[in-house]
Amino acid sequence: MKNILSTQKAMSEIDVAVVGVGRMGVRHIQAIKNLRMNLIAVADISPASLNSASSNFDVKTENCFLDAEEMLRSTKPNALVISTTAPSHAKLVCLAAELGVKYILCEKPMACSLEEVDLMQAACKKAGALLAINHQMRFMPHYRRVKELVSSEEFGPLSSVIVAGSNFGLAMNASHYFEMFRYITDSYISKLRAWFETVELENPRGAEFKDCSGRVLAQNDIGVSLYIDFSASAGHGLQLILFVAMGKYQLTRLPVIFVFLFVKRSIEMCQLLDMGCPLMFTI
Repeated sequence: MKNILSTQKAMSEIDVAVVGVGRMGVRHIQAIKNLRMNLIAVADISPASLNSASSNFDVKTENCFLDAEEMLRSTKPNALVISTTAPSHAKLVCLAAELGVKYILCEKPMACSLEEVDLMQAACKKAGALLAINHQMRFMPHYRRVKELVSSEEFGPLSSVIVAGSNFGLAMNASHYFEMFRYITDSYISKLRAWFETVELENPRGAEFKDCSGRVLAQNDIGVSLYIDFSASAGHGLQLILFVAMGKYQLTRLPVIFVFLFVKRSIEMCQLLDMGCPLMFTI
């Protein structure tokens, strides 16, 4: 209990600002409120979005800004959440680091080029700022449990991973599965091939934003393979399959359900597979 109270006190002492208060920005504000952090200001180029955030989350009008730089200079937050679209990420991260923000959480995709990534990392390193990209899977209980299982002698080792589903962007969403793959395997991708489809689907962020459907085949330093298939012709839904020596783990999203298929294993294994989500088990 003492540790919990200490953590809550530390959270309450962090002054947080949010740039971009659209759909994702609102989710971040909700998380900030739930963690009892101190939301001191918001910024967005849309007056309507600012008005909505102000009324829904009790942000004073004087703490709502149309210009992110003005907000940072006026309020001097300890932490900043950047939930804008990708073209503004590099500029905002570099500006925040330069102005003394020590904790920066940026939405994905991180940037629009490797050159921008280098600029963001260099700016944060120079300023001593901590930069994180919002890849949440390593903090989700069922992925953490899968990592434990595939790392064990009894339920591993991991051989390959397949992610297949309807197209929702190889940049916007397949990036989550690259991060998940890196987290679960503790290894970086060293080989990669991609086949992009030529069809262009409407992007909800606007006509100027382009993302690709298609397929990716990758392998990491320890020989585990990853295959991603996000076809523009697919409908809805997504499945993640992790193959191990004696079976597979299969996740179906929305709702989250794990299916475990193993050979030569006792049903008593089911008692060990506490995933924190609906579970189907077959031997």
